[in-house]
Amino acid sequence: SMLGLMSAAVSVARSPIHGPLNFELSEQRRFAMASLKLSDFKAIRTAHGGTVNDVVLAVIAGALRTWLQSRGERVSPRDEMTALVPVSVEPSFENTHPGDVQPFLVQLPIGEADPVVRLSRISYEMHRHRESSRLVGAETLATIAGFAPPTLHALGARVGADITQRVYNLAITNVPGPQFPLYCAGARLEAQYPVSVITDGMGLNITVMSYCGHLDFGLVADRDQMPDVADLMGWLGDELAALAAELCVSERTLSRHVRQSLSRFAN
Repeated sequence: SMLGLMSAAVSVARSPIHGPLNFELSEQRRFAMASLKLSDFKAIRTAHGGTVNDVVLAVIAGALRTWLQSRGERVSPRDEMTALVPVSVEPSFENTHPGDVQPFLVQLPIGEADPVVRLSRISYEMHRHRESSRLVGAETLATIAGFAPPTLHALGARVGADITQRVYNLAITNVPGPQFPLYCAGARLEAQYPVSVITDGMGLNITVMSYCGHLDFGLVADRDQMPDVADLMGWLGDELAALAAELCVSERTLSRHVRQSLSRFAN
């Protein structure tokens, strides 16, 4: 909608940096996937405040910072990447359809070295969006009649196609799923890794689905320009451990994977 496009436009503080994520695509793709414990994100949210989605965005920002540095890219303290984050909004006078999706552009502070400061900046920005734009929380979204988790993924890809890629670097969609096990012909569904699309000028799409106590990440990238997308996936867990260490989160509340990484980030 025009209102959604205007909301996205005014949220851009400056033009995004151009670099490894903004290029003409080849015909081939790479896909990386992994699951992280939802309880780890909740423990960090409890220690810091904000929402689980804020922690997801901060972890992605930190992983992108490490990824850029691993490629020899120069990352200065004020650098940011602009993420297109489709979000659901509450019905209003002008918007009468529950579950309508609007695009928001969120600045990821990849130049900031301190993981807690990165999280604080993202929480503040998302709080501004929630206060001004009637965003629907994950729990509310999951209760909307007729809503299925893939709906937001599909709508997210659609609103992304409606905005010129010159104003954002990547897309991130985080959708709540059922927190109880699902079965097909008696076989339990272990995980569900969402797969989205990339377009010219946006060579990375990160999609997240929560299910039965974990977050399932699906990363889609261009094969030629991002052969190392699996490394980016690995750094997401490291960022969780770094945040937990800086916030002094009790090890009892953390998963074994994060506890194993804590020693590398202890002060």
